Amino acid sequence: MPATRQPLFLARASYRKRRLRDGARVLPIFGTVLVLLPLMWPAVPQMVLAHWAFVFALWVLLILLAAILARDLGDSETASSPEMASAPMQGAGAAANQLSSLALDTPRALQKSP
Repeated sequence: MPATRQPLFLARASYRKRRLRDGARVLPIFGTVLVLLPLMWPAVPQMVLAHWAFVFALWVLLILLAAILARDLGDSETASSPEMASAPMQGAGAAANQLSSLALDTPRALQKSP
C-alpha cells in the first residue's frame, strides 16, 4: 500500500515572516522598474510635470511600503529566536567588548602577579 502523504503544514507566523522578507527583498527591484517606467513614455513637453509627479508619488509610496515592511518584520524575529539570542557577538561590537574587558582585567592581572 502506498504511504499516505501528510499535508504540508507551515506555521502561520513563520510563513508570514518569510513572505515579508521576500517582499522586502523584491521592493527595491520593483521600485527601480517603476521609476524607470516614465522613461518609456513618449516625450511630450506637456507631460513633464506629470512624469515628475509620478516619480515623486512613487518615491513616497516606496518609503511607506518599506516602513510598513520594516515595522512588521521588526526586531521580534531576532529576539524571539533562541539560536540568535545565544549566538556569540560578531563584528565590531565583539571587538569593542573584548577590548573593554581586557582593559578592565589588566589592572587585576598586574596586581596578582609578583
